[in-house]
Amino acid sequence: MEAVRDAAMRRLNAWGEAYAEPVTPEPVPSAADLQQRLDSIDSAAMPEAEREAALMALLEVVESIEQGLDEVTSRLGQTLSAIHTGRSPHREVIVELTGGGDVTSVRFDRRWLRDAHDANLTRQLTTALRAAYEQVAANGVSRLISDSPLGHAQTVMRDPFGFARRFGLAG
Repeated sequence: MEAVRDAAMRRLNAWGEAYAEPVTPEPVPSAADLQQRLDSIDSAAMPEAEREAALMALLEVVESIEQGLDEVTSRLGQTLSAIHTGRSPHREVIVELTGGGDVTSVRFDRRWLRDAHDANLTRQLTTALRAAYEQVAANGVSRLISDSPLGHAQTVMRDPFGFARRFGLAG
């Protein structure tokens, strides 16, 4: 369990170093700038019917996000605390993970462990971990979000052109 935690921390540190870029803050727009931007949107050459359709489409997405957040929040504790079990093919190694992917236990068949070769030990442990992580992926937080209205909203907003076509905002 310590090895898994240590590997996760090293991976996070490596990602942090790889993706750390100096951030140059953008100037904060003034109230006048914001008003000018809003006025330009409001005065855009868009017929009233299209403007109303755009607002209704955005409202639908916002409502999906709100509903999805409520749904995910209400089920998050249960999802995170669920235990998912992965086993090696002959149950030499059994691994348990929480719905958040944290290792809670690793158990070995003691009779098998006495004579197990290092390579076989590694292979069976990896197989059990992979099986447990597959269970987490199938039933964990990512799945909870993707199956909720929040996941639907994420999918819709990933493709702005598809969003515009779907709501009749593009030709």
